[in-house]
Amino acid sequence: MLVDLEDATWLADVGFGVEGLLLPVPFGSGQVARQFVWTYRVTEADGEWILQSLRNGSWTDLYSFSLEPQLAVDFEPANLYTATHPDSRFVRTLTVQLPTPEVRYMLRNRELVLDRGGTVSRRMLADNDELLAVLADTFGLRFSAGTRFGYREDA
Repeated sequence: MLVDLEDATWLADVGFGVEGLLLPVPFGSGQVARQFVWTYRVTEADGEWILQSLRNGSWTDLYSFSLEPQLAVDFEPANLYTATHPDSRFVRTLTVQLPTPEVRYMLRNRELVLDRGGTVSRRMLADNDELLAVLADTFGLRFSAGTRFGYREDA
């Protein structure tokens, strides 16, 4: 989402996921935008705009986009696939994310990832009881004891 203000245009895409923005960034200038321990910029190449993240001293492309107008029909098939198709990673995988200024928490099935900008730690949760505890304590999501999720271990 681009937001035009009197003095500048901003990319305000805070819904991209665990690697994405916490705050809007300047659009079109290539200006570096520091957000807590993460750094971003928007650059242009061959008519495409690219959101990049600085990781380990190198710029990594997160996604690219054009400024061509988009209609609802342009989004609906992709959203339907993502939400319902049996091969979609969001149908096959338990995915929970919580970005904060200090750490980004990500849970994929039973793998818990903590990204602190400069360091990333990973660990496998032992069982479903620990999964429910992490969902409650880390993400604020509470489920009844014995709740099971339909994810596939091999996803």
